[in-house]
Amino acid sequence: MDDAFTIQISGNLVKQLADESEEENQETKTKDTENSIPQQNQAKPTNQKEIHDESQSNPKRCGIPATAGWPPMYLPIPPPANPQVDAIRSVLEDSERVLEKLKKQEEEMVVELEVKQKAKELHDKEFKLPQPKPMAFV
Repeated sequence: MDDAFTIQISGNLVKQLADESEEENQETKTKDTENSIPQQNQAKPTNQKEIHDESQSNPKRCGIPATAGWPPMYLPIPPPANPQVDAIRSVLEDSERVLEKLKKQEEEMVVELEVKQKAKELHDKEFKLPQPKPMAFV
């Protein structure tokens, strides 16, 4: 079993511990409003031990990404869009829609033309008078 834990010691913690040891040496236990506030603050930072459970030490078990301990990355806010650029984009989108409609119409016209040509060919074949074969004179 891997019982991993870390201890973070800050400069403020060292100062507070030094102040506490000086206060114990002086053995002054007077409680002023000024002294009570720092004593409350001193009680909190003395417990700076952070214990990491196994799910944080092995991210594969709990599905936490490996970068969960990294500080957040702040990306710059994109600049506001220029109104002229928006107008150009809208015109471009409209043009693309019109182009698609024209392509569809062209395809329909090509199909219609092919159908008309085929119908004309069939009509000509159906109603065409056969050429009489010349009879040989005997």
